[in-house]
Amino acid sequence: ADLVRQHVTALVAAAAEEERQSQIAARVADWRKTMEATLEAEDETFDVAATESVVLQRLEGAGGEEEVGEKRPAPGGGELPFAELARGAAAKEVCRLFAAVLQLAVDGRVELSQHDQEVGDGGNRTDERGFAVDFAVTSKSGADPPPEREAKEAKRAQQR
Repeated sequence: ADLVRQHVTALVAAAAEEERQSQIAARVADWRKTMEATLEAEDETFDVAATESVVLQRLEGAGGEEEVGEKRPAPGGGELPFAELARGAAAKEVCRLFAAVLQLAVDGRVELSQHDQEVGDGGNRTDERGFAVDFAVTSKSGADPPPEREAKEAKRAQQR
């Protein structure tokens, strides 16, 4: 009798666990459908070269508006705090701008420096969204992308 009771208890526990796993699997499937639909609807790729152009144009101080946030002239002839560069951009675009700035720095086309800014909160330099904003980007006049980078970009453009 005890052996039967143990088997029945184990069977009931296994059935409850199976039901719980089925509910989790259904929730995951629903989430996956929602996310796939969202990602397909977005269907935009990150073009680092285009975002680099936006950064360089902002550093040159050209007027007008761009896809990424609002373009503002660079104060002081080519130096622009990253916070100003990314002002008004959505969080996703801030990340893209940061990646483009880093690539430009690697390519030697811009220079990054600590931005001297008076901060009254003990040095925690973040904007209202929590992004660190304690560096500035400076344009290096006449710096072209490395030739190997241009070749890669041309090859990518041909594949599209």
